[in-house]
Amino acid sequence: SHTPTLLVRNKADKMPHPVGAQAIPKKLCVAYDESPQAQKALRWALDNMLAPHDELHIATVAIPMPYPVLDEPATAAAMEANLVQSEIDSAKQYASRVLQDAMQAAVLQGVPQSQIKAVTLMTNGGASEAGTSLQKYSEEASINVMVVGNRGMGAVKRSLMGLVGLGSVSEHLAHHLQCLLAIIKST
Repeated sequence: SHTPTLLVRNKADKMPHPVGAQAIPKKLCVAYDESPQAQKALRWALDNMLAPHDELHIATVAIPMPYPVLDEPATAAAMEANLVQSEIDSAKQYASRVLQDAMQAAVLQGVPQSQIKAVTLMTNGGASEAGTSLQKYSEEASINVMVVGNRGMGAVKRSLMGLVGLGSVSEHLAHHLQCLLAIIKST
C-alpha cells in the first residue's frame, strides 16, 4: 500500500483549504535535518499547512557516526561501548542544535512556542532507518500530515545509494507512512 502523497514542485503550489468549513485541528510533523531542502519544507509547512489551532511537531533523526570494529574481545568491547555512547551523545547534541534552529524559525514565523513539539529520534543506520524512525513516530504521535524535503536525486542515483543503505527518506515514507505525506521538491 502507498501513502496518499502531495508533491509540491514550486512555490506556487499551495495546499487547498476548505472554504466555509470549520477546520479540524491536526498534528503536522516536519522532518528536519538542517539541509536547504528541510528548511524549504519547514517554510512551506508554516506558510501553507499550519493553522492557528494545529500542533507542529519538528522531528530530527540523530544518526550516530559509524565506528571501527576492533578485534581484541574484552578491550574492544569496552572501547566500542565507550565509542558508541560517545557517538550517540554527539548525535543527540547535534540534533538538539538542529531542533533549536527549526523552532526558532517557526517562532519567528509567528508560531507560539507552546504549539511546537521538538523531537529527537534515534537510529543506528542510514536513510531507511531514518524513514522507519519517522514512520514509527508518526504512528505513536497520531500525526495527520508529515512534511519532508526532497533532495531531487534521480532514479539511478537513488538506486545506487540504496545499495549502500542510503536510500531516500521521502521514498521510504511514501511506501510505508499511514498518514498524508507532503514532499517538497527542491528546485
